[in-house]
Order: sequence, then C-alpha cells, then structure tokens
Amino acid sequence: MAELEEFNKWRAEVCQVLKRLGEQLGEAEELHRLVEHADWRTLPRALARMTALALFAPELRRYLPNIETAERWMEAEKAHKLEVIRKYAGAAGEGKVVVEYRRYCPLSTTYEYFDLLEYRYPGLLPIEQPRIEGMRVFDHRTRASITVVDREEFLKKYEGKRLMAVVHIVEDGREEYFIEELYTEELLLSNKEVGA
Repeated sequence: MAELEEFNKWRAEVCQVLKRLGEQLGEAEELHRLVEHADWRTLPRALARMTALALFAPELRRYLPNIETAERWMEAEKAHKLEVIRKYAGAAGEGKVVVEYRRYCPLSTTYEYFDLLEYRYPGLLPIEQPRIEGMRVFDHRTRASITVVDREEFLKKYEGKRLMAVVHIVEDGREEYFIEELYTEELLLSNKEVGA
C-alpha cells in the first residue's frame, strides 16, 4: 500500500514542522494533535485547519496535498482498516465470525486485541456498547483466546446493523490502534464482492 506509506510519511513530516511552529503559533499545537491522529474521517478537517494556518505560516503550504492525493490517502487508510478487521473476524475459518481475539506472546512482545461489538449507542465508548455473545475457544494454532459465532447466526441477528471494531496490535516495535464503525455487510463481504 504505497498510498498508506505516503500518508504516514506526510503526517510525520507535517508533525515535525508543526512542532517547530508551535513555539511561534499557538494554533500549531492543536493542528499537530489533529494531524498526528488523522484518519480517513478526520483528514478533511485537519487539512481545512492546515490551509487556514498556512496563511500565517507559509512554510505549511508546500505540505498541503491536492484533493486527489488526499482522497487516495483516505481510501487507502479506510481499506487498510477494513482489511485488518476482516482478517481478525475471519481468523476461525469458513462459516465462523470471530467477535473477540486476544493473543499475547511475551517472547516476541506481540500483543493482538480485537473486539467486535454491536454499535447501538452513538457517542459512547466501546466498553459501553453491547457485547456480541459467542463461544469462547482457545486456538492452539495461533495460541489465541477467541470468541466465535456461527456466520449464519451472526447474519440473522446483525444483518443491516452497525458494528464497532476495536483493534490494538503491538508487533516488532510497531503499534496500531483504532476504533472503526462499519456495517455487517462490509465486514462479511470479500474485497471481490465489494468491487463487483
């Protein structure tokens, strides 16, 4: 995913510039936080703020991407998150949906946490959303503790509903954490079906 790498590189460069400008412009600190945590939903807001701040700090102008580039970054980031969510939700194989996945390996300092919840109450934290019940099992192959639901049962109960996925991965010195909202159909359709 070249777009995702390009986006992360841009974000790091802009954060460095904003850190320098923070001493001169108070708004730079707030924009720094926005850019640092920007994702496909919040990037337009961060770019609008950056455009306004570029009037006072012309140095920022050269970091403003064009609309096509920003849209590519947003699509790539959204696709990456969906790919990660589908990977964990499908970890139990055909006909099953994983709604909780936990794995910790102290030797390699790998930590993986995935939780799929029903998104019923907008604005509330994941711990305040209803849990999806399933059968708890231990996956000896990956040494993960998982909660599994039969795919057909899952579809009957959650078809057309919004879900919330919480993903936290720490691996090889890299950390990824995000909370994403999606529809059941987005989760269960493959990339080929979505493109068709």
